[in-house]
Amino acid sequence: MTRSLLPFVSAPTTARRVWPFERRVALTAAPPAPPGRYLVLCDRGGVGASVADTLRARGNEVIRVAHLDPSRPMHRQTPADVVVGPDDAGALVALIEATDTPDCPLLGIVHLWGLDPQRLEGGARLQTMARETGLITVTSALEQVACTPRLWIVTRGALPAEAAGSQALQSLLWSFGRVLGVARPQLRPTLVDLDPGRSPREGAVALSRVLMAPPNLRRLVSRRRCWFAPSRHDVARLATPAAA
Repeated sequence: MTRSLLPFVSAPTTARRVWPFERRVALTAAPPAPPGRYLVLCDRGGVGASVADTLRARGNEVIRVAHLDPSRPMHRQTPADVVVGPDDAGALVALIEATDTPDCPLLGIVHLWGLDPQRLEGGARLQTMARETGLITVTSALEQVACTPRLWIVTRGALPAEAAGSQALQSLLWSFGRVLGVARPQLRPTLVDLDPGRSPREGAVALSRVLMAPPNLRRLVSRRRCWFAPSRHDVARLATPAAA
């Protein structure tokens, strides 16, 4: 057995083809609601930009927020309306307060910064990953404002699917989101794991459907163009190692 990056979980060295999801979910659109504003924390792969376009086509106002790379301050950022650093909670607080207005409330924050490649060692802790991707900064900012927009945390390949296994750094973000849901339930974090076998464009289309789904869905996994609800044990339900 090898030690897992997730706390209290031991991962086998070899896993059979397995789907650790307890049921398939049929997404249905929630009842129409008045348009509002969204903050889309865009990745550099294009998922966030496509999601922003879809939300705008449905009558919502969208502010795209690019993730400033401190190691390359002069390089061209992802096209966005705002560029902030991953540790600048003050800037996010000001942005959230400015965008949440009585006539156009802030409905949601879509965190996609975790989809960008991270220059972290494989043994990075939960807090390190959450800080580097700006997730801790986002949650800190939300605790300082009066409004309560829904927080969407998007990963890609965080949970194991068949023989491919899971991506360790993405699993860390998923694990942080689960802890956040218990420690800060008022933030209503919703975890969405995209299919690593699909293109960014396909991922954006799938994510756009989820953003319009009923609010009772808190953890969703996209695989093979279908949506699944993960089991209570998530990555813990891996198959035992195959016999030699």
